[in-house]
Amino acid sequence: MNITDKEVSPLLLQMLDSSNDPVLLLDEQANPLAINHALSHLLEVERSASFEWMNTLLPGGKSVWLSFLNEVQLTTRRLSFKRSDQPSLHVLASSLLIRIPGKESAIWRVTLQPDSTGVSGVSLSDKNSTLYLEKLLQSITDGFLVMNKNGDILFCNLPAAELVRMRSPEELIGKNIWQVFPEINILKEYPAYPSIMENNRSLRFKEYFPAFKNWIELSVYPSEENLVIYFKDVTELVQRRKLQLLEREILAMNANPFKDLKEVLNNYLISVAQIYDGLPIVLWRLEGEFLQVSSVANVPDSLSEKITASSLHQSIWPAHKAVVEKKQVSSDEMRESSHYKLPAELLSSHGYIASAAYPVLLSSGQVWGALEIFYQEGQQEMMAQHDLPQTMTKLLSVLLESKLAQENIRLSNQRYDLISRATNDIIWEWD
Repeated sequence: MNITDKEVSPLLLQMLDSSNDPVLLLDEQANPLAINHALSHLLEVERSASFEWMNTLLPGGKSVWLSFLNEVQLTTRRLSFKRSDQPSLHVLASSLLIRIPGKESAIWRVTLQPDSTGVSGVSLSDKNSTLYLEKLLQSITDGFLVMNKNGDILFCNLPAAELVRMRSPEELIGKNIWQVFPEINILKEYPAYPSIMENNRSLRFKEYFPAFKNWIELSVYPSEENLVIYFKDVTELVQRRKLQLLEREILAMNANPFKDLKEVLNNYLISVAQIYDGLPIVLWRLEGEFLQVSSVANVPDSLSEKITASSLHQSIWPAHKAVVEKKQVSSDEMRESSHYKLPAELLSSHGYIASAAYPVLLSSGQVWGALEIFYQEGQQEMMAQHDLPQTMTKLLSVLLESKLAQENIRLSNQRYDLISRATNDIIWEWD
C-alpha cells in the first residue's frame, strides 16, 4: 500500500485492505493517500508508484478532482482510463467523505467499479447503486445515515439502525426521521441548525436521547440536496467521565468530619444510579447473620425486606453468597441449583431479569457487606461489564476505611480528653 506522510486511521487502512472493491483514498484537498490491491490490479498500476495515473483517469488536477468528489457522493459517474496498448477501461466512480472520530480532518473514499454497461450518471435510486452503497457503508462500524432535507431517510447502515433500536436498515429507509424519531427534533433547536440547511455548513454536537438511553455524538455534513449524518454512541465514555467527577466529589465529602458515613454512601449510590439511567443498586451492611440496607437506589422495600429477613447461611440469594464466599456471585450462576426458582421468581416479580453481588472488603480482609446491582430487560450487555461494580467496591472500601479512621481518631481524642480531665481532677484533689 502506498501511503504518504499524511495520517490515515488504522480503521480506514483495515477497511482498505479488507475490501474486494477497487478503492482509492484521498484527503480533503484531493491529495492521494493510498490504493488497495484490487484497484492496483484493475488499473494495472503499482501500489508503490506515484499517482500520476490519476490525471489519465480525470485530467485537470486537484480542483477538478474536488469538484468531482463532491458531485459523486450520492451518484456514480462513468470515467475512462486510457491504457497504452489496450482499449480504454471504463469505470463507475462514487465517493464517500469519511470523518475521522476525534480529528478535524476527513478522508475521501473513492470506489472505481468496472463498467460494462456504458451507462453514466447512475442515481442512488438505481438498485445496483443502492446495493453497492449499502456494502460500502456496512463496512463502517459507526452509524451512517443519508437523508434529504425534508428528513426522508434515503440510506443507513446496520450500526445506525441498531443505535436507534431497529433490527435492520430496511425498517428506516423511506421513512421520515422527524416523524419516526421525534426525539431527534432537538437537532433543530441548535442555533447552528439553520446554517446547515441554508448555507450547507457542517455541525457536530453531543446529546442525550432518553428514548434510546444513549449519549450520541452526531456530525452532520450537508450537500446541496441531502444530509449525511455520522453518529457514534459515546454513552460509556460520558458515563465514565461523570463517574470520575463523582468520585472526586464523594472523596471530598467523605473527608469532611461533619459529614457522616450514611450521608456519604447515600449520596454516592443515588448519584451513580442517576448516571446509569436509574440503575437499581443496594449496599448491604453485614450485622451478625443478617444483611441490612445501608444505602439504596431504585429498589423497592418489598424486595429488600424479603432479603433482609433471611440469614446468611439459610439463603442462596447472591448478596448472601457473596458475603459468605467473599467473591462475586450473580443470579445467573445459580441456574443449576435446585433452589434457583425462589430467587428467580422474586426477581421476576419485581421486574428484574438478574442481579449480581460483590463483597465489600476492608483492608484487614473483613467483610463489611455487599454491593448488589439489579438488571432489567435490555441491560444484558451491562451485565457482562464488571468495571462499574469493581470501581464502586474499591471506592466504598476507601470511604469506609477513611470514616473508620476518622471515628477511631475521634474516639481516641475523646478518651484522651477524659483521661486528661480525670488526671487534672486527681491532681486537684491531691493538692
